[in-house]
Amino acid sequence: MPELPLAQSRVLRFVADGGQVTAGQVTQALRMNRGDVQNHLRLLGGKRLLDADSTTVPVSYTVTNEGLQALAALALEGGES
Repeated sequence: MPELPLAQSRVLRFVADGGQVTAGQVTQALRMNRGDVQNHLRLLGGKRLLDADSTTVPVSYTVTNEGLQALAALALEGGES
């Protein structure tokens, strides 16, 4: 699995810890730019690490099994802060 940039790994960890979160919740909790958060969520979804539930308003995100595996690999490598 390719390495994740730090910001993407922070977003992925937050979604995993939150269960089902929105871009606004990520933005607020991690104090990141909303556009950057939306980009990270889109990229993580493209890597199949997150699922987007477009039936909710606003769209909510959950971590996939692949995302959990990526987080476990990061933890083993010591790549998480």
